[in-house]
Amino acid sequence: MTKESLARRKKTGSHYTPARLAQFVATKILENYQPPDSDSTIRILDPACGDGELLLALVDNWPQETRSCLSLIGIDLDRIAFQNVRHRVRNLGVSSIDLRREDFLDRVLTELESTQPLPGSLLESVDVIIANPPYVRTQVLGAKKAKKLASDFNLSGRVDLYQAFLVAMKHCLKTTGILGVITSNRFIATKSGSRVRELLANDFEILDLYDLGDTKLFEAAVLPAVIVARRRQAPLFRTTQSSKFLKIYETLEQTFSDEVENVCTAITKRDDRVVRIGRDNFRVTVGTVDVPLSGKDPSSPS
Repeated sequence: MTKESLARRKKTGSHYTPARLAQFVATKILENYQPPDSDSTIRILDPACGDGELLLALVDNWPQETRSCLSLIGIDLDRIAFQNVRHRVRNLGVSSIDLRREDFLDRVLTELESTQPLPGSLLESVDVIIANPPYVRTQVLGAKKAKKLASDFNLSGRVDLYQAFLVAMKHCLKTTGILGVITSNRFIATKSGSRVRELLANDFEILDLYDLGDTKLFEAAVLPAVIVARRRQAPLFRTTQSSKFLKIYETLEQTFSDEVENVCTAITKRDDRVVRIGRDNFRVTVGTVDVPLSGKDPSSPS
């Protein structure tokens, strides 16, 4: 990768999804999504599609008998990424492919403020969202842009771009639609993550939550998490939501039960154990977790 590419990714917060992780998220979505019985179109959105790895993974894992019903929507601002994804998603055997080089957040805000539906509207029209939104913190965004994001998407504290993406994605997803998103794990416990926790607890049924901790899946110093959730038919006003939870962190424990090829293999099997990946050992812990609306740390499984 060139220095120019690295600098661009750092500035934009774009950290492209490793193929194995994309495959993992795709399989978790499909475990929980029930396609319609009819031959109706199934709209799939990646609002920060990058090089298209997530869209490709989802199509690759989609049942062959309904693949021709898929309508893919990929959105990204990066010119080079857009050229790459256009080339990669050709000849997939799907119903349609709609690639848009635009700002996803601006698009959603424009639609929310419009008095009538816009051509190609995204609002509450998408069946499945698969995404790895950019991670850009307040200090990188700049005070002015962070303040505007906070106002536009009802965020508070140290705003990160991924938080605005999660709020915007909620507006695009149909009732009972499925969301599979890779994001920073900071929302789980930080005060600034309370808006995200509130969104998840009220508007979604969280099906799986994975804290991938210090597994170094990305080049940047981002501790990732994977959320798989279904949009509720009506908001649920409650203080906590108990969900299936798995976390994996490096450990100094020397004894391990399995030696696996990669992190995604380690977390596919849901049980407590220590695994060896390369030269390092990782503790896998599973259980349930209460996702609270307060700033309390919910990250210890019960």
